[in-house]
Amino acid sequence: MKKIFVILFALCALPVFAKYSGDISLDKKDGFYKSGETATCQVLLKKDGTPLKGVKARLLLKKEGKTISSEIFETDGKAKTFTGSLDAPGWLYFGFEVLGSDGKALKGKGVCKHRAKPSIVTEIGALFDADKIISPNECPADFDKFWAKRRAELDKVPVEAKLTPLECKEKNVKLYAVEVKCSGSRPVTGYLAVPADAKPGKSPAVVEFLSWVNGDASKTAPVARAKQGVLAFYATWHGFPVNQTKEFYVKNIRAAVQGGRKDITNRDKWVMGEVYLRVMRALDYIKTRPEWDKKTLVVVGGSLGGAQTAAAAALDKDVTLALVGVPCFSEFDNRKSGRASSTPVRRSRLVKKEGDRLFNAVAYFDIVNFAPRTKCEVFVCTGFADETCAPSNVYAYYNALKCKKSMSTNPRTGHFGTTKNIKGNKKLEELVGSITVYNYRVHK
Repeated sequence: MKKIFVILFALCALPVFAKYSGDISLDKKDGFYKSGETATCQVLLKKDGTPLKGVKARLLLKKEGKTISSEIFETDGKAKTFTGSLDAPGWLYFGFEVLGSDGKALKGKGVCKHRAKPSIVTEIGALFDADKIISPNECPADFDKFWAKRRAELDKVPVEAKLTPLECKEKNVKLYAVEVKCSGSRPVTGYLAVPADAKPGKSPAVVEFLSWVNGDASKTAPVARAKQGVLAFYATWHGFPVNQTKEFYVKNIRAAVQGGRKDITNRDKWVMGEVYLRVMRALDYIKTRPEWDKKTLVVVGGSLGGAQTAAAAALDKDVTLALVGVPCFSEFDNRKSGRASSTPVRRSRLVKKEGDRLFNAVAYFDIVNFAPRTKCEVFVCTGFADETCAPSNVYAYYNALKCKKSMSTNPRTGHFGTTKNIKGNKKLEELVGSITVYNYRVHK
């Protein structure tokens, strides 16, 4: 009994981390402003639900991802007001930290909303003249010729698939691990879910693309869709076998991809360029399935999955609807725009070393250049607190679209599944049901 008491005492003596939060808002609820207007931000920082008093905090004000002001203030239990403005189209971000007695920002569990931003207690963003955010970069003159060549190379490889049946708890769904031959270094891999009672030519198809994670694709998403009568395929971006251990993916993907920068100055060999080859082949495969109704082909994804979705919508004329969530690979070259460059180009040493060679190569994979070539309806989403795939970059893609399109935004949300494609999800629900999966993460 004494031993149990000692253990309980020791557990009670462990430090308990407070839960920090903040009530935050803009004077314009939607976060949209005109150039030259002032965005007024109000924030009330809290600890365990109680307004903070006598504690130092810091505002990080950023323009296009770069800090332009760092202001320390003392909390007094009341909402504080801060302002910011841009004189040209672009993105403004307000982020707040709580400082410790050592003057350093508190970090970690109980402080941040997401581990990718360990010190940010609360945040919000604003866009100025969003409809005027246009990429100043020219599309490569041989862009279409380049992709026609890649398509021709892919067509030389037969659409041969290896299906491995997997156990599925849903009796009315058949689940498979899939591997499809593809040009490039690795095949298409993913999970296919088929309604058990599917009739030939009767099922709409949804292809979902995994975001940039060193991990497996989702089984639950395609199974949930198949329960509603949908032919559903969830494809990896990396091409490694599905249904493996976490350690397998971390080890193999890191070695093969090297942070996405392997051969990045060579448009024919860039490791991430192969992702789009697998996108095309995944669509090739789903269209061979006898269950497909040959009318409805939906592509869905967020982050890198969003970039894959944008490419799919442009590269395959049979795609009928695209849900592009918080996409990366939009505006690699930021030298003229002054905006943040898309990952994995966002490294000053890489840019300084490679310069034009780098930007000339990745232009063939920039979704801004795919946008005008897209014919199907596209639903895009972005959050104005997204520092991973900046909302201004996303708008550069959105404004380049010439097709029927719609945008969902939220000034308070960021990356990592927090920004929802509200209008796109509603459209998808009308077509094939209401299942939505948020896996918008980026490998760190």
